[in-house]
Amino acid sequence: MHQHAAQPDLPPDEVSYPHLQVPGNPEHGGSGRLSLTPRQRQVVQLLNSGRALADVAAHLGLTEATVRRYLADAKARVEAQNIRHLLFLARRSGLIADS
Repeated sequence: MHQHAAQPDLPPDEVSYPHLQVPGNPEHGGSGRLSLTPRQRQVVQLLNSGRALADVAAHLGLTEATVRRYLADAKARVEAQNIRHLLFLARRSGLIADS
């Protein structure tokens, strides 16, 4: 079994996604800015703060399906592979505050 050496000098997301490009990063051919709509940003920020999907929906007065749609649209917009990657990109680009 192959074991990876720990990399304590990198945040956990950097260890998890060392090969991923940040779409808005000029070094990777992007414009230098990622963007989300205000509602997408709000949903992502609440999820990043540790709230469960159902809690985010209740807090915003939305259905869980609507919250899932906002997340799917946000993932597509920033070319994220999954929710964790979306949160990583949003934090790294300054779209949301690191909780």
